Amino acid sequence: MELNDDLSKLAASLESSADIATNAGDFLRAEALWGRALAIRDRLDDRTCRVRVLRSLAGMYRSWGRWHRALDAVFEVEMEFRREPRDPAGLAGALADIGTTMLGASRPDSAADYLRQAVTAYQQLAEPAPADQAHALVWWGQALWTQGAWVAARRRFSAALALLVDVDDTLADDVRSLLRQPNGQPLPAAPRSCRDRDVERHAP
Repeated sequence: MELNDDLSKLAASLESSADIATNAGDFLRAEALWGRALAIRDRLDDRTCRVRVLRSLAGMYRSWGRWHRALDAVFEVEMEFRREPRDPAGLAGALADIGTTMLGASRPDSAADYLRQAVTAYQQLAEPAPADQAHALVWWGQALWTQGAWVAARRRFSAALALLVDVDDTLADDVRSLLRQPNGQPLPAAPRSCRDRDVERHAP
């Protein structure tokens, strides 16, 4: 038991150092530190912390532009939630993470498919998560817009806006700005509020 406590403290220290390295843009060092922390969490069979480290690792790879490695990490997160069916909200979030990472990797077709799955998963939750569902809808709309499916994209933006009334005024305003965008014009990478929520999801 004492050994496990010591290992858990070591992993926490590694994660803290990895986060500092990530924020400093020292991605090689961060990658090594996250990898060591993940190995310890695996040894401890600590699923919750393992998922947190994988999400942080994915966020680091996204910042680094190593999209294939980011996808490896988010797919591992999805597998964790597939093995634990009692956390449907976690699975919905994992599917959304895959979708947004696919979009960053310039794979809008795959992004739209995973974001559709995420929205469906959010809709089936016993306890609704309107802000998270709206977040997934906005990204889904972004993927569709990238493919030139402007009408379909606007439907997702409108559905997101309907969920955000009296829930998240900042994201609602961002979605209204997307709806005002002329067809054929490029959208920003994501509304600022969506990017902020994505950073929160991957924070250690």
